Amino acid sequence: MVLPLFDYCDTVYGQTDQKSISKLQRMQNRGAKIILRVSTDTATEMILNTLNWLPVNKRVVFHTQILMFKCLHGLAPTYLSRRFQYVNHSYNTRYQQRGMLYVNRTTTELSKRAFKYHGAISWNTLPECCRSASSINIFKPMALKYVYTL
Repeated sequence: MVLPLFDYCDTVYGQTDQKSISKLQRMQNRGAKIILRVSTDTATEMILNTLNWLPVNKRVVFHTQILMFKCLHGLAPTYLSRRFQYVNHSYNTRYQQRGMLYVNRTTTELSKRAFKYHGAISWNTLPECCRSASSINIFKPMALKYVYTL
């Protein structure tokens, strides 16, 4: 009942300033403590682990990677899917063989917050075994395992 409120559009608002992310994290921490009925001085990490909740910043990464998988496998709307392209050279490189996405060069912090930029960066940081998953049901547990290691 609480998590959908944090998940709603988190791939968009997740690239805001750190101050906003900290506020969301504090709200998630308070909500977890209320749900488990523990005191406010209880360690937050332990509470989140008890509920199997990811911290807000990791939730943003996880949901961005899921949306990227959907974009690259035709499961997302075309207006999102056509924004990304795999690295493609006339010569063969290791980077090209690993299923990496082309990342536009940006000069401003604002353009680095765009989904086109941070989505491609997030996808390229995934291990090759995750990027080569054939279905969303295979991809999700692998991506979740990777996000827990961050």
